[in-house]
Amino acid sequence: MAVTTPRFGLVLLVPVLSGIFFGQQHKPQSKENNPAIPAVEVTFKEEPRLSGLMSSPVMSYPIQCSENGVPLVDMLAPPDFKEEQGYLLTADGARKLDIGAANDLSGKEIIDWYPSESGALALVLAGESSQGGTSANSGPRHYYVVTFGTDGAYKSQVKIDASFTPSKIAGFDSGILLAYGADRNTDQPTLALLKQDGSVLRYLQLDTSVRNWYASKTDSNESASRSPITLPSGQLTPYSDSVLLVSQGSTLPVFAIREDGSIRAVRVAIPDGYTLDSIITRPQQWYVRFRARPLEAERTTSDAPSPLFEVNPEEGTLIERLSPVGVRADEVACFQRGNLIAFRRGADGKLIGMSAGLQ
Repeated sequence: MAVTTPRFGLVLLVPVLSGIFFGQQHKPQSKENNPAIPAVEVTFKEEPRLSGLMSSPVMSYPIQCSENGVPLVDMLAPPDFKEEQGYLLTADGARKLDIGAANDLSGKEIIDWYPSESGALALVLAGESSQGGTSANSGPRHYYVVTFGTDGAYKSQVKIDASFTPSKIAGFDSGILLAYGADRNTDQPTLALLKQDGSVLRYLQLDTSVRNWYASKTDSNESASRSPITLPSGQLTPYSDSVLLVSQGSTLPVFAIREDGSIRAVRVAIPDGYTLDSIITRPQQWYVRFRARPLEAERTTSDAPSPLFEVNPEEGTLIERLSPVGVRADEVACFQRGNLIAFRRGADGKLIGMSAGLQ
């Protein structure tokens, strides 16, 4: 049996819908239109300082940001839209993440990006170039973590030395890494802390709801030839002294993972007919996007808005619903200078930054 791990990645200006339910049947805890939950309109206006980067019709949404509000834009880069490229949108302008500077790696395939306060990380699958710099595509390929500074310059790389296939990467200020993926031998969903040299520091145990879900899919009496299980796309995002793991398209808890390996599970009050999509954070606050379940999505239009709620980060209860005006909910990226910021592609192909204040 094989497990596939779809990347939460490049889409045609719509939220990613890859992956299947990852969790047991959810007992609804709230109503989307509960009159006790206030709704707040948030009006976005163009922000020139965030605009101007020549963008692509194929971009990753939602755009991820570092904890200090620096967005990382992932796209098929213009003008030919063939090579995947990441950019940090800093206060001094857009900074290209120079993945090409890792010139001893060949056939590089970008699996994931992670923005950090010190720059960015890239999870890359690649071969090792020969001494002459020729391609090694026919040789063995390995997973690497490539590190970049805030100016986009290449800094270093390490090979991941582990018995699992990583699909997401994150990092702590100390240099310790966090990787999420699937075990190569058992296909079990795997979460691990990695040392700075890429070796495993510690494997972490996820909530029992994850193991119970997996056990329900791996009956030993079933044929090994059945269809592969698809792990859900996962979002790793910084929050305070933790990294949050959101299992997109699921009703699983949000897991807050600390550098010491401790994990706090927060079960979010998901509105009826929806699953988790992604999360935006700022100190002591979570803003969670939800996506319609597949059956619900069939009964709605393709441009139906994704609900965006402020959520209590301790209890998971819904506080208020935000209704963005001028942008879609999936275009909202993060907080910067106290305001929510969002990005959309203009008619001229340039990225348009938008900003909205919250009381």
